[in-house]
Amino acid sequence: MAQPSSGYAGGGATGADGMRTVKADKPPDMVMRCRALMNTPVSRNDPAALQAKKDHLRATAAQRAQLDAISSKKRNKALAVLSND
Repeated sequence: MAQPSSGYAGGGATGADGMRTVKADKPPDMVMRCRALMNTPVSRNDPAALQAKKDHLRATAAQRAQLDAISSKKRNKALAVLSND
């Protein structure tokens, strides 16, 4: 008998907090990346979070373009902090 699909292609089990856990057979660097993503805080007024909800917020094309520009500037500033200038 086939098992019902969980809709989660990465496998793993559900932890006590309801979050999917990463399988132990995954490479350590993949586990590290997954944990970093799961622990990254997301502010509801972050440009990327607002872009994700653009349809719900009924953002206009101009508003989406402004959010893209803000996100791009933030990414560039973050990279500049780590550059060896």
